[in-house]
Amino acid sequence: MVAVNRVGRPIYEAINAIKVPELEPSLLKKVVEVLKSAVHRYYEANIVLGCMDPDSPVFDPNANAPSTTACSVSEESISKKGHIFGGTYQTCYGAYDLCKIHGRKHPLTGQYSCPSDYVPVRLLPTQVIGCVTWVDRGWLWNSYHEVCAYTEAFWCSPSDVHGKISDAYFFGGIFSDTFVNPVTGDKSCPDNFESLRLGKGLNLCASVDWKSGIAKSVPFGGLYACQSGNPMTPLIENYEDSTTRSGNVDSLNQIMFKSDSNSMLAPKRCPSGYVSHSAGLEDVCQISYCMPSDTFKNEKVQLIKSPPFIKLEGTSLSLSAWRRNDQCVLEPDQELLAVLPGSGWDNLLNQERPQVVDREDYAQCKLSTDRKFVVPDQMEIEPIKMTVTSFSSETFEDSSEYVDSTSNTINVNSGLPFLTSSISGSYSWEKTDVKKKQLSSKSIALRNQVRHRLYKVFLGPEAPLHKHFKKRILSISYLLDSPKIDISLLEDISKIDDYWLDQPGIAGNGEMLRDPVNPIANLSTSTPYMKAVEAAYMADLIIRDFGTHFITETENGAAIIQISYLKEKVRKMSEESRSSISKGASVAFSLGLNFTLDYSSEEKNSKINVSLGAR
Repeated sequence: MVAVNRVGRPIYEAINAIKVPELEPSLLKKVVEVLKSAVHRYYEANIVLGCMDPDSPVFDPNANAPSTTACSVSEESISKKGHIFGGTYQTCYGAYDLCKIHGRKHPLTGQYSCPSDYVPVRLLPTQVIGCVTWVDRGWLWNSYHEVCAYTEAFWCSPSDVHGKISDAYFFGGIFSDTFVNPVTGDKSCPDNFESLRLGKGLNLCASVDWKSGIAKSVPFGGLYACQSGNPMTPLIENYEDSTTRSGNVDSLNQIMFKSDSNSMLAPKRCPSGYVSHSAGLEDVCQISYCMPSDTFKNEKVQLIKSPPFIKLEGTSLSLSAWRRNDQCVLEPDQELLAVLPGSGWDNLLNQERPQVVDREDYAQCKLSTDRKFVVPDQMEIEPIKMTVTSFSSETFEDSSEYVDSTSNTINVNSGLPFLTSSISGSYSWEKTDVKKKQLSSKSIALRNQVRHRLYKVFLGPEAPLHKHFKKRILSISYLLDSPKIDISLLEDISKIDDYWLDQPGIAGNGEMLRDPVNPIANLSTSTPYMKAVEAAYMADLIIRDFGTHFITETENGAAIIQISYLKEKVRKMSEESRSSISKGASVAFSLGLNFTLDYSSEEKNSKINVSLGAR
């Protein structure tokens, strides 16, 4: 027996005052928000915006969410443009010993500034890169205080579309500690490219080598992040509009801003005809960069990006195993029902995860109404009075249209403000396998399936959290148990209380000053900011281990699924001929199962809904 249908809710909805009575309402709300942010990060990291029209010359087979502009520019119009990259720099102020490492001048200017004809754009919110504890040694006592290092990361945008190549780089992609560079396929730069490091783990690949650099470079369309727009979007679009109208091309200053402080006014998107690629996450800030839609036409099937996305050194958690507590003595014709709600669920991989809600207690020896199955005390089971057998046949012209068969049977999308209807199951084994075969053979996928439903199993509202999941939740609450600590600290450093921003030894003018007192070597984790970072990191690990959702209801029974592939030449046939082939495959499938089909319902969107009768 398997689950042929599932109903679930976002995993953070499993946390409430009934299930975690130990927490005060204000602290409980913080924990829920931290976990909710972790779910959002997981979705954001794996949304691939792009052209999903298979007939477009800039179709992106890896796109799982449509971009409003990606298909709007022809391949020819963007393939001739190669926009240059102006480099990066990173300012640092605060703890001198840390700023010696994390302050980075622009390699071409040797200063904390961009080359001429380039404009600085702040990419990331101010980051706390680390803290040290300083000690003032006196005659009678020592006094201790914390000093933190703060960084601001900048990239250089050309002030017009024809920036000076002599003062800039060729662009070779981006990678981070968790995301690979699509140009190389791993966490590296192309040969003869140097890595320009920003933030805590972002690496931008750049080269001034005219021979090898230009050969291995890719067109660059700008960067944008959580609080910073992409000034190259209006620059490029204005250039295209102006050249179309044979008018003058405005400069970036004319279009967008007079100083870098207004970079937040730029749109947080790519120019028309460009697609967004995820560069990584810094704390909770998603960073994206833009390249033309056709840059990676032969790109391999994209792999999922798994948490943790928060960078925290020296912390590791593993998932403990659990045992079912079987207290019931079963009759010879009885058995424990193996397929139950209460598990975690990864909605991008369509994979079951360990228990979120406890289902180990069988003290009541609760039986189904037909007395065939024993279920945990926290569950309710009922036979489906009129067992339902359904048959469906679907054709998918392209991998972008394919929907994982499990995605059709699980309703877990509510509560998330993302394009979950399109990315649910995007990285499942089934969809990845179909995509590989369709991309390599240009074939049409045909899926036939039969599902037979026998039982419904419900999760009771009083069901407690599983002890291992609850332990992980309480660990986060310990870090957030202070009025000064909130996950919003990671999104906007200006919200942090001045109580620890203005500690002695911090230079407020952006200069890197040496404090005369020697620092203690260990980094501090006691500041509100660092505790918020650790809480976000642990929330990422919970999403990795338990998934994005938890299952509240299952329909159990049996399912048979068959996926066939029609040769590319079938695409050239008439719609009537293709429909006949699909029906023939459906009939062959049903005959193999000893079923008869009655095509009495209408055909819609290449999906055949039929009634099923047993022979």
